[in-house]
Amino acid sequence: MDYVGKIPEFHHERNIRRIAAMMLDSDLPIFGVATSDDMPRVLGGRPHKRKVCNGRVEIDAVGVHVRFGYPRDPDKPLLNVITWRGWTLQENPLSQQFSDMLYGVLESQQQACSDEEHLDIARQADDLATQAHNSSVAIVVNGRAQIFQTLEAQSYVIAQCDCDEYSILLEGRNWTSLEGLELVRISDLEPFIMGYFNLFNNSD
Repeated sequence: MDYVGKIPEFHHERNIRRIAAMMLDSDLPIFGVATSDDMPRVLGGRPHKRKVCNGRVEIDAVGVHVRFGYPRDPDKPLLNVITWRGWTLQENPLSQQFSDMLYGVLESQQQACSDEEHLDIARQADDLATQAHNSSVAIVVNGRAQIFQTLEAQSYVIAQCDCDEYSILLEGRNWTSLEGLELVRISDLEPFIMGYFNLFNNSD
């Protein structure tokens, strides 16, 4: 059966809960902000990166992703917390990741349509990324301090730390500071599932 328009809610809920179960069943730890009781929590899902090898598309990296804050309001804080396997700073410079992140933000805000508009947004993202302040910050991850490399420009910040078996990537917008941030393991995704449903139901 083909559906036109909004996805039926029962079908959507089944898919979101399946994604959440896959996140919990993966061998990647899911991290979240320890002191975030006043922040909305939204399920981000299982992102992956692809590469082309000998003409074939292969999955290069997999992750688990949760969000804290307000994804749809550019004036309010948002922090994406992503745990990656196969996505390290050595192979993927933070400056390029920051530029890609900024492109996604600017593209969604400006709703570009033409190729020329997309190119203009890409230039804006690259220019903003080159102006970014480079630093590092100690963030407590599961009770242990880890050093994250950071880039910050205007109201945007990106930070990453490569651990032994995975990398943690933070993408922030209007986030007060990463100083003093503490990340803890998450075992219950129900608040994030409910947050996603609230976001979905309020998308009109």
